Amino acid sequence: MKETYSIFWKGNVVGEATNLMFDMWYGHSKFSINDSSEAKEFVQLVSALEVKAAFKSPWTGIICTLIQNENKTNKIDILALGMDESNLFMRMAFSTR
Repeated sequence: MKETYSIFWKGNVVGEATNLMFDMWYGHSKFSINDSSEAKEFVQLVSALEVKAAFKSPWTGIICTLIQNENKTNKIDILALGMDESNLFMRMAFSTR
């Protein structure tokens, strides 16, 4: 079974992540956008990030939460670091919640 994650940004689902892969703190996934104005704004912001620069300065990323669709208790806080076509690049973020 393929795991899928809903991507939450500012309390809204903006898309879906599949084929999620992490190596240490950094990862990437295939990204499918939702049809909403918030999702379009999210893609515009993330697409404007320089991926290589964001890897060096991850605090420039956009804070999001991934919630696994098959197990809603599986949540991962991330910083979205950029996009390349349909690939979303990210870094795990740690929160106090």
